[in-house]
Amino acid sequence: MKIHDIALNKAIAILHSLGCQFAIIDSDGNQHGDLVIAAERQRSSSQYPRGEPTKFVSGYLSTIKTGQVVEIPFEKYGGVKLQSWVSSYMYRTFGRDSYTSHINESTGFVEVLKIT
Repeated sequence: MKIHDIALNKAIAILHSLGCQFAIIDSDGNQHGDLVIAAERQRSSSQYPRGEPTKFVSGYLSTIKTGQVVEIPFEKYGGVKLQSWVSSYMYRTFGRDSYTSHINESTGFVEVLKIT
């Protein structure tokens, strides 16, 4: 509609007169202004099927009690990735500062101690 073009041109004129830098993409996909719009980041596809990390970790940690240590084998995942999943699970399930974990390279396990 013509009214949209009039309103857009008026807004652009105001921004220019104020010395503003801006980037506007109109309904037709045209860009106005002098700022560069960054492309959206594409999320990389997961290496594992959806839910597999949570299912694997929860199998070991769902019944953990305060003061208990659980050892989770690296298996095909590796220590760093597994520890990250453990941290996510423990934080979501039991809250901040409720656990500590350690990658034991010599045994091939991530050790998890539930503190509270």
